[in-house]
Amino acid sequence: TKYCWVCQTNVHEQSMHCKFCDKCVTRFDHHCMWLNTCVGRANYPYFYRTVVSTFAFVAVDAATLLGIVVAYFVQAYGGGANGDGTGGQVDRMTNWFGAGVPMVVAIVNIVFFVITFGSVSLLGQLFLFHINLQREKITTYEYIIRENQ
Repeated sequence: TKYCWVCQTNVHEQSMHCKFCDKCVTRFDHHCMWLNTCVGRANYPYFYRTVVSTFAFVAVDAATLLGIVVAYFVQAYGGGANGDGTGGQVDRMTNWFGAGVPMVVAIVNIVFFVITFGSVSLLGQLFLFHINLQREKITTYEYIIRENQ
């Protein structure tokens, strides 16, 4: 055990005091500002699952948006499902929210895809970073300390 001079008590050898939460955390990984809590031994598996599931959800969302937009352009400019530039996706985009202008709906979906793709990229980087940390059997804090030496 070791002594935490802030908590004024003996703590686990792998504990670290979090200045944001003002408590000692066993196997401290990092303080997550998005979850507003420390990530350590007790909740790291839940944090990791949150990262994985969020990445998967956003990736599926991006793939769906891309599919919608590609299907629209293939049908609208490639002859369409009916051979005349109409059908399936073109009809759905024409009727979405009563827009009546499928190109506007397609542009909105493209904008959402670009934003979602950015999110997929960032979440993917976080996901791969934590896979690497688990492979090396280190915490985020240990990684930061190692990189700063």
